[in-house]
Parts: sequence; structure tokens; C-alpha cells
Amino acid sequence: MSRYRKVHVKIWNDEKFRQFTDDGKLAFLFLLTHPAMTSLGAMRATAGGLADEMGWEIERMRSALNEPLLQNMVVINRMAAFVWVPKFLAHNEPESPNVVRSWAAQFEMIPECAEKKGVIETAERVCQSLGEGFAKAFKEAFPKGSPHASPNPEPKPLPEPLPQPLTSKALGTEVPIPPATKFQKPTLQQVIAYIKEKNFKVDPEKWYDYYTSNGWKVGRNSMKDWQAAVRTWAKGSGFSGDRRQVPAAPVIPNGRDVIKRLESL
Repeated sequence: MSRYRKVHVKIWNDEKFRQFTDDGKLAFLFLLTHPAMTSLGAMRATAGGLADEMGWEIERMRSALNEPLLQNMVVINRMAAFVWVPKFLAHNEPESPNVVRSWAAQFEMIPECAEKKGVIETAERVCQSLGEGFAKAFKEAFPKGSPHASPNPEPKPLPEPLPQPLTSKALGTEVPIPPATKFQKPTLQQVIAYIKEKNFKVDPEKWYDYYTSNGWKVGRNSMKDWQAAVRTWAKGSGFSGDRRQVPAAPVIPNGRDVIKRLESL
């Protein structure tokens, strides 16, 4: 990995960066220049580890990282300890084809997750824009292209025709009945953006961690609408912080209290 990182002076003219708090700016610059940051712009890191290095509380680091996260300037997968700065290569282009060839070893050090595919795809586009020599070096380093693709993929069979939608013909109508849609688990970024849009007083990370840990279930049933789950949480009928909101039990007077009250009348 290179010992140097390029941080363009134009970063101080960037509208998104200027809107960050001092902590947000420092955290973003910390990622760009972190010793563990690979030449691909991605690395293995956690908020707790970064906070310890800075001498911060973990909540302070999480709050600071949320600022570039909301602006899509950073991609984070907490479960995989994956951190990526998508535009890193735009300002830190490989100096030679040999640098590109060294990427293969660095790529193996990046945690496996769905977001990792974006790292290699971005690197390939950068190499193609730099000319034939860099594009050739990329193919040598990654002969299969994306690590998840095979070098000679077999032709996929034609998809089977989709079944005709069910209708309520038995009820005397021909109105199509829409098929049930499969629940799609949201990303942490989607949850943060939705909570910010609705101005809910909800900790997005606690909400996300809770439903990730219980297998995305609401009670005993599988979740069908994560946005509805966020709204329920915000209303306090789900969890608030780490405690369930339980209504207070009614106070039932005993027999002696009733007699005393009657005698006082």
C-alpha cells in the first residue's frame, strides 16, 4: 500500500463537505489518510476501532461518520467491518500499470460483502479511462473481471414464461390479483435517509441492529414493510432505546380502602 494519499485542495470548495461539522470533516479526512486504507479506497474498519484511534467515544465517531454516509461519500457495512470511499480513485489514480497489478493482493484484504463488488467495478472503469496499458494490467490482476464472475460463463437458459396473474373470476370479475412481493431487507443507508426525511427521533443504528439480530421479524411474523416498522418504533409502540414500552398496570383498591372511603362519606 502507498504511504501517501492525495487530498485535493478543491475538497474545501465541495458543497457537501462544507456542510459537515468539524467532527464530520475530520472523520472523513481520517478515512482518506488512514494507514489501513488500500489503494482501492476500501479497508477493514469499525466505528469502535476508529474511535479508539482518535480518542473519541464510539457514539461521537458514529455520528461523525453518518455525515459523509448520508451524502454517499462513504459506504459502510457494519456487519462486515467494510468501509469504502467511492471517489477515492478519482483523486488517487494508479501511477503505473504495476500499481494496478498490485491491487489483486490488496483486494483480498477487503472484507467480503455485497458492497465489495462496487470497489472492483469502480477500479475497472478507472483503468479503462487511463488507457490500454492500465486496462491490460487490470485484466492481468483480475482475469475473471469481477471476482464473483466466471471467466467463461455458460449461456443462461431462457427464462420460463411467467405464470398468468390470478384473477377473481370465481367471484364473477376479471380483476387481476397482484402476486405477493418478497420483502427486501433495507440497507443502513436507506434507514438513515428515511428517518432523516421523516424527522423521526429514532437511532437508526439501534433500529437496524435490533431487527438484524432477530432475523427481521415483527413479533413472531416476518417483516413485510420496514418503513412501517420504523414508524411504529418512532411512535413508541415498539422499542424505545433498549426497553419495550409497557403500559402501567391499573391500581385496584383493596377492601379496607373501600370501607374507609365509605365511612368518610
